[in-house]
Amino acid sequence: MEEELNAVRVEKDLGVVVDDELNFSRHLSEINVANRMVGLIRRTFTTMDESMFKNLFVSLVRPHLEYANQVWCPYKKRDIAAVEAVQRRATKMVPGLRTLTYPERLKKLGLPTLTYRRSRGGMIETFRIITGVYDEGVEDGCVIRHGDVFLSDGNGRTQHMSAGKWGKNSGVRRQAVAKEDYD
Repeated sequence: MEEELNAVRVEKDLGVVVDDELNFSRHLSEINVANRMVGLIRRTFTTMDESMFKNLFVSLVRPHLEYANQVWCPYKKRDIAAVEAVQRRATKMVPGLRTLTYPERLKKLGLPTLTYRRSRGGMIETFRIITGVYDEGVEDGCVIRHGDVFLSDGNGRTQHMSAGKWGKNSGVRRQAVAKEDYD
């Protein structure tokens, strides 16, 4: 009953487009959504001050540019420039800032560059991994394999739960089985 897996050149998973060479350049076509949001803001609001622009940009445009960037973080100069160009164009929408340079516009609006935000986010994630922040919510001895969890009922019996059966009262928070039992 073994099935042969089909080879694919490009896959989109959880909104991130990746090709068979782990190149995320195709994912950058997704920044068109952010450009469309900038256009929507431009068409919808006839007058805009700095505060209004910042709120709209941060809530409607930036999430499209930063979604899952820990996975697809651009490293090629052209990719970095393409992502940054969205913010560069958008900041020109504020009437009093059009003649300023890009760094001056960002300073006036109180916005960092997207490159800075990605670097800062990477450092924060690295710190969390190194200090074990993500381990705090994991119960000692809980064994998770391919989405399945093995739990103990406290009387020496083991219960297997597939990820699809996890629910409000599924018992996932019960005493977990010692990891050594399954290694």
